[in-house]
Amino acid sequence: MTTQGKTIFDFKAELKLTDKQEKEIREILAELNRDLQLNRAKLTILSFELEDLTQKEGNLEQMKKNLKDQADLQSSMRYADIVATRRINKVLSSEQLKKWRSIQASAR
Repeated sequence: MTTQGKTIFDFKAELKLTDKQEKEIREILAELNRDLQLNRAKLTILSFELEDLTQKEGNLEQMKKNLKDQADLQSSMRYADIVATRRINKVLSSEQLKKWRSIQASAR
């Protein structure tokens, strides 16, 4: 939920976010960040393992599995981001969501 370096919290006053909404959004983003950090660490490990397999001309099936695992993790991370965005959108009123989308569109 960023707009060229700014987050939804930078527009708190403009969006008229309540303290409750801000708390809910922060919780959603904290959960997302925890999941993303864990998956990034897993991706790093898989990347090192693949590099090792490549250098040793390791088993092709192991390499294929490693690549699939990396793709699955990347897909999972992207999906988690989409889910978090939807959850945040549900926290906002329809007027706030319309204004937030307008802010995001003008930043693109």
